[in-house]
Amino acid sequence: MSDEATFLKNASSHISGSIAEIDAKIERLRTANQEIAEDQSHYMGEIHKIKEPELDPLWIGERGNDYDESREAAYDTMKSILDTDYENKMRAIETQISILQSQRGFLTATSAIVDAANDLLQKGEDAVEALGNKISEISGRLFG
Repeated sequence: MSDEATFLKNASSHISGSIAEIDAKIERLRTANQEIAEDQSHYMGEIHKIKEPELDPLWIGERGNDYDESREAAYDTMKSILDTDYENKMRAIETQISILQSQRGFLTATSAIVDAANDLLQKGEDAVEALGNKISEISGRLFG
């Protein structure tokens, strides 16, 4: 097997492995994002319970007001966490997924170059110069 053929085989293997790793990461991130969204939805449905039960009219005065203010503060804090923190986490995950998808696209394009170089290699001596150019392009994209 020629040096070029060995390089192309190794490059193809490297690309396939990298794509598989990226796909696994994307799947884990999508699962995490779905779980966060489900938690957020669940807690949004439960948050109103902080304000329950309504205070009996006998709870009038400073003690009743303090209790209501404490419940309202707890509700506001939880609502802020659910509205802001959960959304920020999901947005960060979506950003990471986009980055990984871009990397996957780059690798897919590089794989097409490897395929083209393999085609040139199969053509023999007439295509050696074109093959060298493709290998240089692949090497630059992957390693340089």
